[in-house]
Amino acid sequence: MQVIAVVNERFFQLVGTKNRTRKDGSPSGLSVWRGTCRDCGQLFEVTASANLGGISKTKSFTRIRCDACKPHRRPKATPQQGEGGAYSTPEKEKSE
Repeated sequence: MQVIAVVNERFFQLVGTKNRTRKDGSPSGLSVWRGTCRDCGQLFEVTASANLGGISKTKSFTRIRCDACKPHRRPKATPQQGEGGAYSTPEKEKSE
């Protein structure tokens, strides 16, 4: 029997479960779902709570691209001294 979730017109197939331990030491489970990349069709996996009732609440299923097609974002540049921003020091006025 196959379990398929349809979220935002995208299909994800349940491929397995994983056991894990929470920070407080209590046992828990994760479900592993497989979807396809919108750009290249490559398979990728997402994890969500093993509780099937929580599927609609998880953000895991908002993923639409595999790792290779995922947009790579540049890290925010931190202003260097003298470039302005929070780290700059006001220049002293020259008196003549």
